[in-house]
Amino acid sequence: MKPKVLFNSIAFKQAFENLKDIDNLDDVLAFYDEECYFKDPFHNIRSKKTMRKLFVNMFKGLNNPRFTDLKILSDEAIIVMSWTFVFERKGNKKQNCIKGSSWIQVNEKGYISHHHDYWDSVELFQTFKLLRIPLQFIKAIFSKAQAR
Repeated sequence: MKPKVLFNSIAFKQAFENLKDIDNLDDVLAFYDEECYFKDPFHNIRSKKTMRKLFVNMFKGLNNPRFTDLKILSDEAIIVMSWTFVFERKGNKKQNCIKGSSWIQVNEKGYISHHHDYWDSVELFQTFKLLRIPLQFIKAIFSKAQAR
């Protein structure tokens, strides 16, 4: 069902591009319904209030987190967004990048009701030194299996 109120996907994209710290968070959250549903590989969130906590924790736990290379396809009711999440872990100057995409649904009021992020959590795990070598070993095993 198409929203009765038009959703401005360009302004939404710009709000995410400008999300550099907690000060810009309300600009992004303004697009979400109070009872929105958000899901990614680690979270199942059922309100804008809880989503705010997720973003606040992200800014507190990481250095310079931001979304880059955003691309959007939209038919007003459904938005597909690709992105790169760039960040540095606290105490580590190395820049990390995780590519992902989002499936977003807009309700009849013109607010985001569902937001589902898809990204490879192994990319995040590889930012931890202790996990890097075991994960590379596992990837090598699966790469060999594909070559057969």
